[in-house]
Amino acid sequence: MLVHFPLAAWLLTAASDAAALAMGRPFFWHVSALLCLTGLVMGGIAAMFGAMELPRVKGQAKLERLAIIHGSVMGGAWVVALVAMVLRIDSSLLTRVPAPVIVPILDFVVAALLLAGAVLGGELVYRYGVGVKRDG
Repeated sequence: MLVHFPLAAWLLTAASDAAALAMGRPFFWHVSALLCLTGLVMGGIAAMFGAMELPRVKGQAKLERLAIIHGSVMGGAWVVALVAMVLRIDSSLLTRVPAPVIVPILDFVVAALLLAGAVLGGELVYRYGVGVKRDG
């Protein structure tokens, strides 16, 4: 259930950026920064738990490959989100209002990577049962 937090936070970051661009209200730039930071923290924690699942797929070539691709895509999303976060804050660690033009673009790249990675992660969990606690 932990993976839902970064997923929601980063998708809402892109939505908040769109609202900021459409309405021109500083509030949405601040919300975007908070959501992006939340996604980074929770995504880091989720990645740690995902890495702990890797030994369970060792020796199963298809699952191992799928897990590596999933981790790489999600790791890429995390790195792009980190770059966006660094660009959206100033030297005093306050939100830049408005954010640099590249930031909303990066946030939509994160959203696209996130959706692709979520499909792969869903396949690992729901089709193959990776990370699912079994009774017995």
